[in-house]
Amino acid sequence: MPINLTYFDQSGFTLEPCVPYAWQPINETIEVPCSKSKRLNVLGFVDRDCQFNSFVFEGTITSAVVIACFYW
Repeated sequence: MPINLTYFDQSGFTLEPCVPYAWQPINETIEVPCSKSKRLNVLGFVDRDCQFNSFVFEGTITSAVVIACFYW
């Protein structure tokens, strides 16, 4: 019985930078300008025939969302 193999990955994007640490001169502060935005999450699927499908969501991705995308 053949297997329908699909590769899956997820990534999230926002305009708000995440800079947990940085090098800076002593007694100087580094400022990073940012814009507030909602987070976009992208789920991507590629099968063995190189057919690509993606889904874009705003907000939280739950396991129910991921499972539903597998059965598109």
